[in-house]
Amino acid sequence: MNYVNKRYKETAQLMRINKQAQAAGILKKYIILLSDYEGQGIEGAEKEWTDKETGWANRILDRISRI
Repeated sequence: MNYVNKRYKETAQLMRINKQAQAAGILKKYIILLSDYEGQGIEGAEKEWTDKETGWANRILDRISRI
């Protein structure tokens, strides 16, 4: 979870200082990590968590693309 909190903070900080391209890169890497984790056959609460995180990251990427 520490990694997740770091990604949230880093992404928010980059967005605040108009570094959208860097924020997008971090989010894309995070989505890949989540996908790799899901590929390990997770289920239940962990699957729900990765789905939620992936949704969040994709929403932020969508916002970045509109800037």
